[in-house]
Amino acid sequence: MANRNPARLAACLLLAGLSLLPQQPAASAPLSEKSLDLGAPAGYELMLLPEDGLYPGEKASFILLPPPDADLNETEFTASRRLDGEPVLLGAATFGGHGIGRSQRATLRWVWNTAGLSAGKFVLYFQLAPEGPAWSQVFTLRRPETQPPAQRDAAWEMLQTDCCILYYMTGTAGHRDLEDMADTADAQAESVSARMGVDFAEPVTVVLLPRTLGHGGFATSEIYVSYLDRNYAGSDFSIVLHHEMVHILDLRLGGELRPSMLVEGLATYLTGGHFKAEPLLPRAAALPELGWYVPLRRLTDNFYFEQHEVGYLQAAALIEYMVERWGYDAFDAFYRDIHPVPEGSQSDALDAALQEHFALTLDDLEVDFMARLAAEEVTAANREDVRLMVMLFDTVRRYQQVGDPNAYFLSAWLLSIEDMQTEDITADYARHPNSLENQALEALLAAAEDALRLGNTARAEELLAAVNVVLAALESGKQPTAAMAADPLAADALAVVQALHAQGYEIQSLVFEAGRAWAHATQPRTSPLPALVMVELVREGDGWAVVSANR
Repeated sequence: MANRNPARLAACLLLAGLSLLPQQPAASAPLSEKSLDLGAPAGYELMLLPEDGLYPGEKASFILLPPPDADLNETEFTASRRLDGEPVLLGAATFGGHGIGRSQRATLRWVWNTAGLSAGKFVLYFQLAPEGPAWSQVFTLRRPETQPPAQRDAAWEMLQTDCCILYYMTGTAGHRDLEDMADTADAQAESVSARMGVDFAEPVTVVLLPRTLGHGGFATSEIYVSYLDRNYAGSDFSIVLHHEMVHILDLRLGGELRPSMLVEGLATYLTGGHFKAEPLLPRAAALPELGWYVPLRRLTDNFYFEQHEVGYLQAAALIEYMVERWGYDAFDAFYRDIHPVPEGSQSDALDAALQEHFALTLDDLEVDFMARLAAEEVTAANREDVRLMVMLFDTVRRYQQVGDPNAYFLSAWLLSIEDMQTEDITADYARHPNSLENQALEALLAAAEDALRLGNTARAEELLAAVNVVLAALESGKQPTAAMAADPLAADALAVVQALHAQGYEIQSLVFEAGRAWAHATQPRTSPLPALVMVELVREGDGWAVVSANR
């Protein structure tokens, strides 16, 4: 197990316990169930969605991850049940690339409708057809009374504003803060329109997701933005929404070929930063000193697979430099006039457009851009903030691969609002891996992001180091409890989460200081909306005790 990659480790454990970090070991199945619970063939991993448990009435999906070297061009993945001894096919799917990363998988989406079933154990049968292996696995439908009321009663609703149609799930932070979200959406749409000189032709669909996905935002013809109290990716809602709105208008303004580097760079430049407002050129000037500058040809052709924060910062700074040198109108005319080069790469197309519009090659532009960066004074504060921002989001992605794999940006479980409404799907986003260990690690990540925003770089690094110690332990095959104990700060965070859980609270944020802790928390089993409570705790022996709670 220690040699598995994190995504496959996560997939295996998610299936076994419906959470990567189970609060306690699953009870052993009776012998008859064990004989049917065979598990996927060696090298394959089967994932069940929704995560963190399945309840009667929900629709389940299955994802099969194959070994890297598997040849599955002629293979179908099938799932079935047996009724009265006869097989009933639930669904079949071929293997193909998924998400930005185009990872190979077969996905059976919403194929098992559990409506009409009671809580209990059920056997499903899987096969790689026509000649591949077959196996069976046991799945448990939990008792409905154990489901938090807000999840059980969740539904998608909408609100139309001046700019947008906001979709939100009832019983979530987005529902609670809906008026603020509406005002923010209108303000950001007005800002984007002013920056780009064009209005939105029709209302923008914005879906508020009650769980972290990727880095907090995705845009197709619609916008999906994470909005929740414990958003461990630390994204600022208004900045992410502005970034994604730029993508919507950018797509509308068009261009035969818009290289990914310039698409993301433009959205970051027009937003004034990636995850926060930031001076782009001064911060990008730290990249060569840190050894992180990416040659422009490589960045253009491999954008989404380079270090994420470095790529976005460098691309945005490049556009800021080009606008500084030639003006926005000239840049925009160039950007909209990039065309594919026969049998060429995106960097070849970019090179040709640069020669056409500015009479210089991509290599020439890089020399000039590097000179512009060298002219910037790199302050110690900027250098350290860039270094720790990269460390923060590298840690976030590492956590996702180990503890929340369907949130990982290259392979996120992203569903359209139209499909979710048609199929009455809420559980896929209402739930996510949420063991006490998950909660503690996410609270530490959020605390690290808060410390970095406040300029407390030493504390931010200490918190991130603690999370990475735990993730390394999990990747090596340690059980969650032992992994959390590998770092004193992580062990303390788990103890705080346990103390809160014992009093009916779920942690949303955490601050430690000299034997005391303060946590924003919610009470998911007693409140129809997630009302935040400030809870104070004190250290007592090896644990923590709640001493006060105030709204």
